[in-house]
Amino acid sequence: MIGDKLFWKSLIILIGVILLGIFQFKLINNPPFWLGLIGYIFIAIAGIWNFITSLPTKFKNIELFLSSFLDAISFFLTHFMGVEIRTAVFLLDKNLLTMNPPNVKIYFCSSNMNEAPDRKISFIKLQGLVGQVWGRKKGATADMTIGEGEGWASWNLSNNQISITHDIKAIYATPIKAGQNNEKMIGILSIDANHEFLFDDPSKGKVIDFFKYNDQFMEITEIAKKFISKMLVYFHIVFTME
Repeated sequence: MIGDKLFWKSLIILIGVILLGIFQFKLINNPPFWLGLIGYIFIAIAGIWNFITSLPTKFKNIELFLSSFLDAISFFLTHFMGVEIRTAVFLLDKNLLTMNPPNVKIYFCSSNMNEAPDRKISFIKLQGLVGQVWGRKKGATADMTIGEGEGWASWNLSNNQISITHDIKAIYATPIKAGQNNEKMIGILSIDANHEFLFDDPSKGKVIDFFKYNDQFMEITEIAKKFISKMLVYFHIVFTME
């Protein structure tokens, strides 16, 4: 039985990789965008399978599932954009709710971030791009190759934060919201790379309100945000970020 499950799960992943490969490397003429998206969905399904058959504890379940889901997003965007992409979900630090000021930390991330020096990084409001998104409650992107003070935002990073993030060149961060009218901000989805993203805005080097790489990128991140939000609410892992 275990062997059968492993076979079918491996087959699902293989199909997803093949579809993504056809899309990325254009093995057919003008491969449609949906071909790559279906491949990405197949890989996500493998993550769901891991989730269903994982350890019974609530947090371990969602951690395994969301990590697999973030891996699928990172894999798809890496091949789609041509640079290695990392993804992470920041939530309010539940152990520090009584401290002033509160901060956010990484709760879930793609596997290519597990051993990274910034895996346990945290930010207070308006600190770094994640803190800027927290404070302004809207998505933004930043070119981290510029020096402090050259851009629109002051990052207010500590020496340690600068040291452990020095390889990061570009970041996109966007709020994860919940509630009947999406009135509650419950987390932040962060997508970064060790290579500059391509900006098509004359204000390159500044925090801008919309990530303008392409429409497909925005479609994927919007789908990911909604799905992550539903999973956090379903498992009651919701800390409202005021």
